[in-house]
Amino acid sequence: MSLSRPAGPARPAALVPFALLAGLAALILIISGCTVPVPTGSAGETTPGVETSEAPAPAELTVTPKDGATGVAIRDGVSATVTDGTLTEVVLTNDSGKEIEGTISADGTEWMPDIPLGYGRTYTLETTYKGEAGAPKTDKRSFTMANPQSVVDASLVTTGGAPLESGREYGVGIVIAAKFDQPVADRAKVEEHMTVTTRPEVEGNWYWLNDSNAHWRPKVLRHRHRGVGEPGP
Repeated sequence: MSLSRPAGPARPAALVPFALLAGLAALILIISGCTVPVPTGSAGETTPGVETSEAPAPAELTVTPKDGATGVAIRDGVSATVTDGTLTEVVLTNDSGKEIEGTISADGTEWMPDIPLGYGRTYTLETTYKGEAGAPKTDKRSFTMANPQSVVDASLVTTGGAPLESGREYGVGIVIAAKFDQPVADRAKVEEHMTVTTRPEVEGNWYWLNDSNAHWRPKVLRHRHRGVGEPGP
């Protein structure tokens, strides 16, 4: 009996499943390699930038007047303002120990006394403020108000002598009369503190009848209602 040799070597049956599994594993590795994040720090790669935030600006306080100042105006001579922060407390005390009322603005950045201060008196102002970062800070200073030899007072009336009421509206034809309780030596200096504001804006001027009386008239009336002693246009 003769035996015939197979045409080619026979592959063991047990190797077929192993080869198939190996092929599937290689395919999974290739697919997975497309989705694996690229490691950082490799050559030629960039690292995303890190966001940085600037530190908040420090609060800056401005107080008027300077410490030790003298001759301070009793009106609008004292104030405190802060930028990049808020005022938390402001205490103004006179030389008798009395605290003077004042108001901090709604946004917390400004303060002013509620009333005119006393002539010749010395005040101490203590201002506490804070910024977005850091602990609150306090500024303390003292100053002395102006002490004039004499004070000239004025009342505002109509040309008929009726007092002009604060907060009331008057027509464009109104003539404002300023009556001083004593003669004014420097009219120009006094006029620097005599201001008339109208709505809508109307141009006008002060005219002095004498050293104790001045009238303010709108420009439209200057030619028609010139008072006795007032200069022409």
